[in-house]
Amino acid sequence: MQFAWLALAVSLFQRPGVTTQSTFDDLVRQATAVLDTDPQKAADLCRQALALNPAWAEGWFDLGASLYKLSRYPEAQKAFQQAAQLAPQKGAVWAFLGLAEHQLHDDTPALSHLRKGESLGLPDNRGFVSVVHNCAAAIYIQSKDYSSAIEQLQPLALLGDDSPQTIEAFGVAALGLPYLPPDIPAAKRPLVELAGRAAWAISADKDRDATQLLQQLLAQYSNEPGVHYLNAMHLLAHDPEAARSEFQKELQISPDHVAARLQIAILDIRAGDPAAAVTLAREALRLQPDNALGHAALARAYMQQNDYPKALPELQAAARIAPLNPQIHLYLEQVYRRLGKPAEAQKEKEEFLRLRGDQ
Repeated sequence: MQFAWLALAVSLFQRPGVTTQSTFDDLVRQATAVLDTDPQKAADLCRQALALNPAWAEGWFDLGASLYKLSRYPEAQKAFQQAAQLAPQKGAVWAFLGLAEHQLHDDTPALSHLRKGESLGLPDNRGFVSVVHNCAAAIYIQSKDYSSAIEQLQPLALLGDDSPQTIEAFGVAALGLPYLPPDIPAAKRPLVELAGRAAWAISADKDRDATQLLQQLLAQYSNEPGVHYLNAMHLLAHDPEAARSEFQKELQISPDHVAARLQIAILDIRAGDPAAAVTLAREALRLQPDNALGHAALARAYMQQNDYPKALPELQAAARIAPLNPQIHLYLEQVYRRLGKPAEAQKEKEEFLRLRGDQ
């Protein structure tokens, strides 16, 4: 694995003044000179400099990056935690902390810190941005939250990142497959690559390429789970009825496909048929009780029926599962106002505006 993206700290921080400037500056110069070439020496020099100035945020960051490169993830995590305390507005610090936590298989805080790093802003380093988004996507894939995985990968498509890792992640997420990209069976790789390139083209707003790739995908793999769902998602914006037909084909091939059910439920809500949407959303939640979109779709159907007391617990469940989704908080605001709870409504409105601003 290449670590060129690790050398980010020099331009991310400004070093504070210290009284014993000469020795400290000499250690800093030596550490900076070997950050890319000798991580062990860089870590040793950073520790010496930090002994003179523990408030040196860049030093904690450099120390964490060097330890990360050495695969000493527990020590790297602690260094990045120190850097985050001293420089809480630096997105790269939080993102690196998330990467270290992911290496330690502590994915709940890892995802939170990766997302915080994204919201604060990542450095203009395409390799680092790719690593961060692919890591977050992998965490979502592990939890079978494929739509969130695609959301994580979309910025990479817009950046033109069509690396094998990104394409494979797109393919796995688009097809809803139960394994991470490194674990793709050899027999599935051609399918995953083709689906990944199609999903990548959709996210990169390359409609002509996406259409051609999807036609090829349907011609070669029409009976494979996930293929009709991916085609339906491409059709959804400009031909919702054709999309509905593709979602239904997906259910014939994959009777337990949760996302296809929910997309049909959303189409039913838009068509003014909340009763049908309630049935589909309940079926989806029976199959996957912790699906945030399922709870939100069921809540929207209840809202369309003016049944706000039933909508509220569904939206509260959705917010617990996906607290960073601004739309859920917007719906919560609407429901609280309908239930005569202005204080709760205002709180949800503020959270919606905060999250929308971050994104």
